[in-house]
Amino acid sequence: MAFKPGTPAYLTLKLTGKRARTMASLLKETRAFYATITGTPDIQTALSAYTVDAGAVADAQAQIAVLDTALAAQAKETGEAQMATRTRDTAVAELRGYFSDFVAVAKIATEGTPRLREKLGLIER
Repeated sequence: MAFKPGTPAYLTLKLTGKRARTMASLLKETRAFYATITGTPDIQTALSAYTVDAGAVADAQAQIAVLDTALAAQAKETGEAQMATRTRDTAVAELRGYFSDFVAVAKIATEGTPRLREKLGLIER
């Protein structure tokens, strides 16, 4: 363990308490964690003994940026999918309204011709 609980570095890195549960909050915590390491030379020096050097921190920060981009793309795709679903549902509702009018007219027009009703799919059970 690089830093014992209760030490200044442990507290500075906010290693106490519970971790965030949402992806956005976890990213925020992770970003802050690596920014603290980058901005605190004493912590950098202590972590270098554990192969967590400036390069490793920079790599982690780059991975966070990639994850940020991926999450933004996912949110965009989700939003577009929701919009497409709303558009589809609106179109289906309009079509149902039109179709119900068609069915009513077709029933009147085909009264007395059960075969024609059957061909139109207007079988009453």
